[in-house]
Amino acid sequence: MATIVGFTDVFEDLILKHVFTTTGLTMPDATNLWVGLSSATPTEETGTLNGITEPTFAVSAYARIAVARATGWTVSATAPTQVVNAADIVFDVCAGSNYPANITYICIFDDTLANGGRCIAAASCTSTAVTVGQQVKILAGTLKLTLT
Repeated sequence: MATIVGFTDVFEDLILKHVFTTTGLTMPDATNLWVGLSSATPTEETGTLNGITEPTFAVSAYARIAVARATGWTVSATAPTQVVNAADIVFDVCAGSNYPANITYICIFDDTLANGGRCIAAASCTSTAVTVGQQVKILAGTLKLTLT
């Protein structure tokens, strides 16, 4: 299980503006959130999560995975309120060469890697080496977000 430990300052600011002002919360992709992997520990600096090191497509056929905002997440109805992934999140099979370093974080982005989507949250996970022919799968209900 990976539990998300927080949002970036940028995203927190957008949420507060959405709730307490007439400024709407806009996302680059109105349909999906994008789940990605990182081999480095994200650090929150100047309002964004820095230090994210995603595998590269050219080396290992890596890509962020779209998770539908409307159906890909389940929000609990009881306290503490949690959001969990409603279905398995399955990455493409690693091809070409191994991921260059062990995966240690799962990140949620507001857009694709190609579009430079902002990381809105990150969660630590068990350090995992990914080699050619392997596939990363986050099982349904194991990626959890709790606001405290």
